[in-house]
Amino acid sequence: MASTCGATHADGTLVSATAPVTPGETLVIYMTGLGQMDGKIGAGHAAPLSPPPRVLAPVQVQIGATMPIALSLAGFPPGFVGVCQVNVAVPQDLRDPGAGWGAMLRTMIE
Repeated sequence: MASTCGATHADGTLVSATAPVTPGETLVIYMTGLGQMDGKIGAGHAAPLSPPPRVLAPVQVQIGATMPIALSLAGFPPGFVGVCQVNVAVPQDLRDPGAGWGAMLRTMIE
């Protein structure tokens, strides 16, 4: 089961009640537990710069009532150990972006 660790705006600032998601922006979600990847990384080693390992299982993200949302990345960010990154465009028609991203975000692995 995937576990969300946090989310940032594309500029790296944390998504929060005072800095909510904005329709149309790219949301960067960090999490663990996305399963196998298309490369080998030894336990405790950082993901390589190139090529960045991608998650093999399909990953879907839901924000608000929009499902599924197109992902631009589901993989392991270079230099990170044991953390996956999912980049997703926030829907233009998102209602109440200040409601809190934790309540609006759900990831599923099939």
